[in-house]
Amino acid sequence: MIKMMILAPRRVGMTHAEFRKYVMEVHGPLVKSVTAVAQDIRHYHYNFPLPGAIDTAFGHPLADYLDIVTEASFDSVEAQKQNMGRPSYMEIVRPDEHRFADGERAVMHYTTEWPVLRGERTLDRAFYFRRRALGLSRDEFQQRWLEGMRAIFDEESRPAGIAGYTFRALRQAAHNTAYHWLVFGRSPAG
Repeated sequence: MIKMMILAPRRVGMTHAEFRKYVMEVHGPLVKSVTAVAQDIRHYHYNFPLPGAIDTAFGHPLADYLDIVTEASFDSVEAQKQNMGRPSYMEIVRPDEHRFADGERAVMHYTTEWPVLRGERTLDRAFYFRRRALGLSRDEFQQRWLEGMRAIFDEESRPAGIAGYTFRALRQAAHNTAYHWLVFGRSPAG
C-alpha cells in the first residue's frame, strides 16, 4: 500500500476559512459520492494547519503558505494513477480541485510509512518536511534518519506528550525531489 500526499495552498482570493469550509462541505463529499473514484481509495483524510501554531521547541519555520496536507492510501502507485485517469475523476473531481486549491503551487508525492515509535493516534500532528543534504542518496538519507530517530524516540526515552512517531519516505522511483514527512502525535493526556 502507498500513500499519496498532496500539499496545497488555497487559490488566490479565498481565505483559509473559506478554503477549509469548501474542502469539508463540498469537495470531500464530492469525492465520496463519485463511486468510480472512491472505490480505490483505502483511506482518505485532510490535515489542516492549527490556527496560531508556532514552533518554539525546534525553531523550524512553519509552512504558512500551505493550507492542507491531503493523504489518500491506494494499493499501489499504478492504482492511484489509474484512479486519477478515470473519466469520472477528470470530469467531476479534478475541475472541483481548481475551485479551491492553487494547482500551480501544490505538490504531490507518493510515500511509504515506517513506524518508529508506536502510540495511540490522535488528531494533532506536526509534519516536518525535510530535504536531504547534498551528496546523500535518498536511500542513505532515509537509513540515517531512521537510525537517528529510533535512537531518540525509543520506548524508554520517549519525550513526554509524544504519542507516536512515523517516518514517511518518498518512493525512489516515483519522484526526484527529497521531501520527507515526519509525523508526531500528541498523547491524549499531553
